[in-house]
Amino acid sequence: ISALSCSSRTDRAEGGRVHVLAETGTYVSDGGRDWTHLAGPGGRIVAGAVSDFGAGPTIYAIAAAGPADRHVHRRAGGHVYVSTDGGGAWDDVTAAVLAGIGPEEGADSATSRRVACCRSRPQVAYLSFSLPRAGGAPGASLRCGIARTGDGGRTWAVVWQERGKPSPNMETTHIEP
Repeated sequence: ISALSCSSRTDRAEGGRVHVLAETGTYVSDGGRDWTHLAGPGGRIVAGAVSDFGAGPTIYAIAAAGPADRHVHRRAGGHVYVSTDGGGAWDDVTAAVLAGIGPEEGADSATSRRVACCRSRPQVAYLSFSLPRAGGAPGASLRCGIARTGDGGRTWAVVWQERGKPSPNMETTHIEP
């Protein structure tokens, strides 16, 4: 399970909804009785966050591009997606993430590690990332940090960063928005 969300204020009267984000997509249930699988954005989902406040669940997902994605290990991904309809449709916001964090010269991608979204304001989310050493040059420093979006993933900005080894708290899902 990559992310889990239970009943929001808007659907409790209807028996509640449960959204579970897994490697292959989103599973939606009507309170646990019946389950429907909605296909993911592509690739293996390795982390995610669900905000079920308001009209419909907003889901942020980090996914591997595929088995050959060289920037991905078991708990990190190279692509970031957002769904504003509970997993029915996905927007790839990877380019917006890269534009916001400003890749190092010679680095063609970032590794996204974890994402957390604000439960009451689903357009606000935080993403931990690391950038590969530029060109793999000896002595080059790994850059890692936290990026924030306030508009549902359309734009991102770095709110914290450091060079060297990533901090341990970047590997967990308890980033508090």
